[in-house]
Amino acid sequence: MGKGSKARPMNINANEFWDNWDRVFGNQDEKTHDYVCVQCGGIDSCDVIEEATTDYEPHGDQTVPRTEIYLTCDRCGNDVEEC
Repeated sequence: MGKGSKARPMNINANEFWDNWDRVFGNQDEKTHDYVCVQCGGIDSCDVIEEATTDYEPHGDQTVPRTEIYLTCDRCGNDVEEC
């Protein structure tokens, strides 16, 4: 037998191994959540509060609107990012 022909011993059972495998390498095409909260993790759009503010900035001899949209989590109030 050569080097590397024997499998390494596993310190966890097979079910835990495959659960971890699916968590890391699961179906990459399947999108489970629309948004990610810093504290809560993946959340759906119904748990997101969208707040838009419009500021007017000078541009030459006129002012132009600049709209910023802030997304916060309805559960905990932390910042949210789109997936």
